[in-house]
Amino acid sequence: EGWGVAERVMHSTLALLFQLVTCSPGLAVAFGRRSDWLKPLLRSTHVGSLRCVRLALRSLRQVLPHSPPHSLHPTLWAGSLTDPDAPPAAPDLGSFLLALIGDALAGEVAEAAPTLAASRALWRNGHVAAAMASEAVALARHLLLCDTWAASLASAVREALLAAPGVVRALQAEASGGPALRETAMLG
Repeated sequence: EGWGVAERVMHSTLALLFQLVTCSPGLAVAFGRRSDWLKPLLRSTHVGSLRCVRLALRSLRQVLPHSPPHSLHPTLWAGSLTDPDAPPAAPDLGSFLLALIGDALAGEVAEAAPTLAASRALWRNGHVAAAMASEAVALARHLLLCDTWAASLASAVREALLAAPGVVRALQAEASGGPALRETAMLG
């Protein structure tokens, strides 16, 4: 019951924020230029209910066009979607959105911290994940139309597409009982 109350409070707050940034362009500009205000919106995409995630991503659609990528703090969206073996640099927003979409559609992120996986298992089913992915795609498409974000997002998509053959090989190896599958079996 405590989680339900917290979720309702979070939803009400996000709904008010969404209405404010949608109806007041000046507030959207001010909000978009404050990394400390954007961080909770980005972090809520990992643990919020679908209705909270939807409002957070729709609010980001209103405020991020007013925030050039280079003006945001480099660790703003780092967190549960970072590779523990990678250097401590934060991914760009394009990579974050692609990881969010991939996580929602594939059902897991191999390098995700336990919080993301544990909270998803409690209540995020396939329909919820598909709806989340749809909202993240809508945000990415909207930002691709913004001059300030287009290069950053296009670069992330290009890098993801260049990595696709490696992903296909890994999936083929896993399907055939390759090393990745045996390592997983040993851990489980």
